[in-house]
Amino acid sequence: EVQMTPMAANVLFGYWSHDIGGFHTSQGTPGDSNPANVTGSEMLLRWIQFGAVAPIDRTHCAQCERRIWLFPHFFWMKHAFILRNALVPYIYTSARNAFETGVATVHPMYYDSPLASEAYSYNTQYMFGDDIVAAPITSVNDNKTQTFTKSVWLPEGTWSNW
Repeated sequence: EVQMTPMAANVLFGYWSHDIGGFHTSQGTPGDSNPANVTGSEMLLRWIQFGAVAPIDRTHCAQCERRIWLFPHFFWMKHAFILRNALVPYIYTSARNAFETGVATVHPMYYDSPLASEAYSYNTQYMFGDDIVAAPITSVNDNKTQTFTKSVWLPEGTWSNW
């Protein structure tokens, strides 16, 4: 899903949505439909965080629990929605820019850095507007360290980590 998101811009498909939480059912990972399942809760969190930097952010599920406050990762889920709301002016500006230029808000790294080989090889990250590099985490934390490590490539320029 992460690789497909920016590449949709290649075919002028700039606004689309993922089924955020759509596979959070009893047919998915065993126990997914139960909010007490920590692994299922973390995967739903990762989808919600991904949605914060996707063209359209909407949750969706089939016969599953929709009340995110029941999940162990509610604190972080809530903050992903807060981030998305804080980004609304930026998203609207990016949408206007997409209208004027034809370049989708979410687009591959190689649009801005076509000569950098990393822009092609780091295909699980993308530009979200002109100023944000998004690199969604798509798996659960390591059980022993409770951390996740991901390499991210930043094009030339000045970048801030927030």
